[in-house]
Amino acid sequence: MRKYIFKKKLNTIIVSIIDFFGNFFLKVKKKKIDITNIKKILVVRLDHLGDIVTSIPVYGQLKKNFPHWQVSVLTSSEGREIFLNNPFIDKVITFSCPWFNRNYKKWHLKDFFYLRKILLNENFDCALELRGDIRNIFLLKLCGIKNIIGYGITGGGFLLTVELLWKKSLHAVDKNLAVLEGLRLKYSSELPKIYWDEDEKELKDAYRLLEISNDKNLIVTYHLDSGVETRRWPLEKFLDLIEKVSNSFKVKTVIIGKREIAGLQKLDALSLIGKTTLRQLIHVIRLSSLLVTNESGPAHIAAAVGTPVVIIWGGSTDPRIWAPKGKNVEIIHKDVDCQFCEKEKCSSMKCLKMISVEDVFLVIKKLLSNMVKDENRYRCENDR
Repeated sequence: MRKYIFKKKLNTIIVSIIDFFGNFFLKVKKKKIDITNIKKILVVRLDHLGDIVTSIPVYGQLKKNFPHWQVSVLTSSEGREIFLNNPFIDKVITFSCPWFNRNYKKWHLKDFFYLRKILLNENFDCALELRGDIRNIFLLKLCGIKNIIGYGITGGGFLLTVELLWKKSLHAVDKNLAVLEGLRLKYSSELPKIYWDEDEKELKDAYRLLEISNDKNLIVTYHLDSGVETRRWPLEKFLDLIEKVSNSFKVKTVIIGKREIAGLQKLDALSLIGKTTLRQLIHVIRLSSLLVTNESGPAHIAAAVGTPVVIIWGGSTDPRIWAPKGKNVEIIHKDVDCQFCEKEKCSSMKCLKMISVEDVFLVIKKLLSNMVKDENRYRCENDR
C-alpha cells in the first residue's frame, strides 16, 4: 500500500482502491516534461487564504526563469484579491470548488462546465497542482489538461505526468516551490509578498475605515477569530489582552474579522468586523503597526505585506511547517503531549488555554516599546 497523508484509515482504504483500479485503466504515461515546448502553464491553488499566500513565490520563480511563458493561476475569489497586481501572473482564473468552499450549497454544476470551457480554450501545455489533492487532479483531467505535475498523497497519482516525492518536514512555502522540480527547475526559497498599487481605491478605503488622522498613534489590529475551532484562543483572554495593551500604550485599537463577537462593546475599539472586502482588509493590515491574531489567513497576509504580527498558536498544526514566513513574525506556542493532532474540534483545548494573557502581552510590549523608541528617535532627528 502506498503512503498517503490521511489520518483516518477509511480514507486511506478508499483512495487505495481508487488508485488500484486507476493504475489499471486510467494510468497516464510517466514522462519528463519538455520545457522547450511550454508556452502556457497553469498553477492550481484553490484552497484557503493562508495556503494561497504560501504559493506566491512559485509565480515569481516561474516568470524569472521563463519570462516568455504565460503564467496563469486557477484559484478562488479570495485568491484573485491576493494575486491582484502581482507582476509575475499573467491571468487569474477563479473557480469556487465545493470541496473548499464553506458555502458549497451555492455551487452549481454549470460552474464546472464554465470552467471546463475556459481551460479548454486556453489550451495549457502543463499544470502544477500544488496541494496534492485527488479532487483537484480529477478536475484538471476532466477539463482537458494533459500534463499535470504534483503530489499523489491523497490519491490520483496515476493521473499525474510527473508525480513528486512528498517531503513532510518542508515548510508549506517550500512544498509549493518543490513542485517546480517536476520541470527540473532549480529554485530558491523566498518570502511571499503581496503586491499593491498606491492608487488602489481599496487603499483609500482603508484610510477612511481606519479613521486615520494626524495623531500618529500606533495602530494595533486584532483578529480574534479563525476558520477552525482548535485555533481560537479563549475569547475572555483576548478581551483582557486588548484592555491591558490599551491601558499600557497610547494606541488605536482595531478589530477585524468576518463574524460578530460578543463582548467587544466594553472595549474602546474600532470594529471593522464584516465591513471590509478582502482587498480592503489587506490594506488595513498593511497600514497597521501590529497585528495580533490566532493562526489564520490574516496572519499570512500580515507577513506578506511586512506588518509585524504576533500569532497565538495552538497545538493542532506544526508552526515549523505552517507558520507564515516573514521578517517580523512572532509565534507564541506551548508544547503539549498531544500537539500537531490536526483536529478541528477538541474538548480540552489545553494547548491554547496554557497560553496566558501575560505571555502574549510581554511579546507585544517589547514590539510596541521598540516602535515607540524608533518613532521618538525619528522625531528628534527631524527636529534638528
